[in-house]
Amino acid sequence: MSKSKGVGAYSDDLTDKFGADAVRYYLLSEFPFDRDASFTYINFIRKYNADLANTLSNLVNRTVVMTEKYFGGVIPEIGAGNVGRGDPGAPKIDFDADLKETVISRAGNYAALMNEYKIAEAIDEILEILYRANKYIDETEPWILGKDEAKTDRLGTVLYNLLESIRIAGILLSPIIPETSAKIFAQINTDVTGYDTAFEFGGLKSGVKVNKGEPVFMRVDENKMLAELEKREKS
Repeated sequence: MSKSKGVGAYSDDLTDKFGADAVRYYLLSEFPFDRDASFTYINFIRKYNADLANTLSNLVNRTVVMTEKYFGGVIPEIGAGNVGRGDPGAPKIDFDADLKETVISRAGNYAALMNEYKIAEAIDEILEILYRANKYIDETEPWILGKDEAKTDRLGTVLYNLLESIRIAGILLSPIIPETSAKIFAQINTDVTGYDTAFEFGGLKSGVKVNKGEPVFMRVDENKMLAELEKREKS
């Protein structure tokens, strides 16, 4: 709120429309704890759509759906190793190793930043994990691997790596969006959720069946939501 301008935004309105976790996420990622910050509905909605719906929720949903489609919902074992795509003779990129290195290094950065109470910066490290995992999907093209039975082991490795990246991101998100983290753990069906397990890749148990559920965040229509919030604010 601004006492000088006599205006304010009500948290009840936001939690009614988006849920408490979305409000927690926005405040912790956008509001430094030691100084003032500005709030607008449009920035809130855009942050919600970009980070929570498009990046986090989309990654979880796509991965769980692909696990169901290609492995009957059972978390696969790590199978074939990785070589990069590209023309014959081109340098090969180890996408698996790069994903794992990114996840573990960013988790380490997160821990250091949280210890210094730099929460917004720590959340940025989680986003980097999610961005890298989404990019990994594009790099490995599991929908192509799924068309070739000879590449089933490779597909299993890809999906395991994605699910494990999601598990680690879920742990790091637990202090930020606890209700959503619990939903993520339920969907990938893991009880390996201790903080100490977020700094080593491979803790997810294979052979367990995932639980498909609703997307943890649904994208909202920006213009429609803004109109609803402004109408409610004036009433």
